[in-house]
Amino acid sequence: MKTILFLSSDFNCLFFLILPYSLHLNFSSLIISLEKPGSPLSLLGQEASKLNIPFFRVECRAQFDSCAVKEIRALLAEHEVDVVHSHNYKANLLGFMAARPIKRPIVATVHGYLSENTKVRFYEAFDRGLLRFFSRVVLVREDQQKWFRGYKTTLIHNGIDVEAPNRREGAGSVNLGIVGRLSQEKGHALLFEALAGIKDVELLVAGDGPLRSELEE
Repeated sequence: MKTILFLSSDFNCLFFLILPYSLHLNFSSLIISLEKPGSPLSLLGQEASKLNIPFFRVECRAQFDSCAVKEIRALLAEHEVDVVHSHNYKANLLGFMAARPIKRPIVATVHGYLSENTKVRFYEAFDRGLLRFFSRVVLVREDQQKWFRGYKTTLIHNGIDVEAPNRREGAGSVNLGIVGRLSQEKGHALLFEALAGIKDVELLVAGDGPLRSELEE
């Protein structure tokens, strides 16, 4: 059976996207979370343990940490990982540096670019340059393709478990929830507009970000 390593420094990505579906894949998996030194044991690690998914925390002291690269590479060899799947630019860089010398294919999923300041735009431009050397780049929206012409890309839209219960039995209203950063690319304003005027719908918004004051109004 093939083994895939999921690598990210983004808690939300690992907890809400990777963990729920790791048990439904036709291969074994393990998770590496890139964390700041001294971070307490995260909820992510606890949940992975409950699901019997191997989980490892790798401390990163900088955007590029050679010690972290060596630790990731050692885990790749120890667990005989066949494919590395990274999420976000720090994971892309460290994963690539760990996988390339031992000839492991690496795939990245691009969830989106914020371009919120000069520093972030630099990291994103560097990330796009690095991804040209990846075995595959997974996009989640059609409009992302403008950044990756000539790359090896695959489009896979974000999805949900359609068999999960979405309404309490006997409830008189539909209860919706959205969890995410309160920023333009998340589309909260579009959701509010779509729900305006619809009766018997309750919406719970969880998150914080630059648009919080505007959305609260």
